[in-house]
Amino acid sequence: MDTPPYIYLDLCHWIALLQAETGQNDQRRYSPALNKLNHLVDSGRVIVPLSGEHLMEVAKIGHPEQREPLARLMVRLSRGWFLKDCRRALIPELKRAVARQYGREANDEPFAPLTKRISEAFPQQAYNNIHAELADLLYSNPGRLEKLLATSRVTSHFVNNWAIFAERHEHGRDLCKDVSRIVRKRAYCVQVMRSVQEDVISVLAEFGIEWKDLRISRPEQAVAFLEAIPTLNVEISLFTERNEHRDRAIADNDEIDISYLSRAIPTCDIVATEKFWSTLANRLGLSEQYGTRVGHNLNELLADVIAA
Repeated sequence: MDTPPYIYLDLCHWIALLQAETGQNDQRRYSPALNKLNHLVDSGRVIVPLSGEHLMEVAKIGHPEQREPLARLMVRLSRGWFLKDCRRALIPELKRAVARQYGREANDEPFAPLTKRISEAFPQQAYNNIHAELADLLYSNPGRLEKLLATSRVTSHFVNNWAIFAERHEHGRDLCKDVSRIVRKRAYCVQVMRSVQEDVISVLAEFGIEWKDLRISRPEQAVAFLEAIPTLNVEISLFTERNEHRDRAIADNDEIDISYLSRAIPTCDIVATEKFWSTLANRLGLSEQYGTRVGHNLNELLADVIAA
């Protein structure tokens, strides 16, 4: 049986749908999208997954009277589906990349990018085995998942950390302004390779290959290796292209946006995000590369989805 299309919505679109549902401001223009999504979900024609990033973003909303109806809408339309955490997607992608590079067969089973286990929407270190089983059992209940979304809060320290990250990236961007664009990209790829090196070593070992034998002796080889891994390719592409827009300050939420987009674009059929990110994704050819419609107008994105 064919898998229903996956439709990922940035939090701003969830909020717009809620405002359309409650008749707030001028967001009634999203009523067609809301009506269509309700019908598509009810008829099992689409899946509208949430992500760990959604939970973090909703937890930053200060007023419970805003979080509660939003949580209700998100649980109703998502039906408890989540995008899996980035690392859970990364490992099978690494296996396929290494297998291709060395002419081997990847012996991993087909990767399912969605889950109803909430523990799989977060990094593996977030839960030990017992806590993961308890969380999955507890939040498989829609009412409890809704309550989690509505009541979870983040600390001011958590929120401030994202501002610190943005400042660091702004500082790094300024330091690199006098080097060429290709050097800036290579520099970021070095950071990415360091962050995934342990995973790469682990995957190489499964193929009987040592780190020293990985064919990345030249900078362009390292970049090509990373670009063959969908989640990393999207991250690198969006991060480096974002940094080229010096007319736009790096926003506190950029890292969260890049995080979910790095999974949603290679995985989902439709991704509704902010205009800035959709413009970059389409300009970079990511939407075409992964066969994903990326845009900022939800009504337009859903126009061709058959609701029958």
